[in-house]
Amino acid sequence: MYVKDLMTSNVVSIKADAKLEEAIELMYENDIRHIPVTQDDELVGIVSDRDVLPVIMGPATTAEKEELRAVKFYMATIPFTLHAEDSPAEAAAQFIEHRVGAFPVVEPQSGKIEGILSYVDLLKVVEENYNEAH
Repeated sequence: MYVKDLMTSNVVSIKADAKLEEAIELMYENDIRHIPVTQDDELVGIVSDRDVLPVIMGPATTAEKEELRAVKFYMATIPFTLHAEDSPAEAAAQFIEHRVGAFPVVEPQSGKIEGILSYVDLLKVVEENYNEAH
């Protein structure tokens, strides 16, 4: 079993210059919590619901919230990534080390986004294996 067997392949991504409001809408419409951020078709970051929550829940006025800045101001830059051929154990080690909720899965040579793997995807495998063993 490899990361490619666990990841979501149909990845929703967003441009770095897009308004944060667009990222929030994409998360809501697609029932996702993490969105890879691209610029010129290159992965430049990842934005999560935890990145945008302070903006939504913060003390800003309605007018300030309507003028949300670009995603690039809220994303995590230099995102950690996985490769499709990584093992679930390698992925788990990366989740533990970096304490993030999801990793973009990229093609090693081109850096092209192939998928996304969340910690929930990995926990599903643990649950399935546990249930099969018991």
